[in-house]
Amino acid sequence: MIDAQQLTEGTKEVNLALEAVRTKISRIYDGSALAGVVDAEDAGSAWLEAPLDRQRAVLDALATVTLLRGAQGRPAGWQPGQTYFRPELVRIEWRQS
Repeated sequence: MIDAQQLTEGTKEVNLALEAVRTKISRIYDGSALAGVVDAEDAGSAWLEAPLDRQRAVLDALATVTLLRGAQGRPAGWQPGQTYFRPELVRIEWRQS
């Protein structure tokens, strides 16, 4: 059994490791994250074809995305097959160039 303190500590460790990986990915694409996507003939297709780590690096270069806390559990009236996604809980702040 995992108690609340162990879960909290484990979550902190995982979040630190995740941040380290994201930092490493950002460094790999530093200065070139947008190259090959924004300068492509079809930027939309280039974005969709890019691997997830590259999409994250591009997004990180262009904006800060914050997921706001929402209510827990299924929303009222939810039916199987429906999404839980609530766009009003996603804040996007475009970076200034």
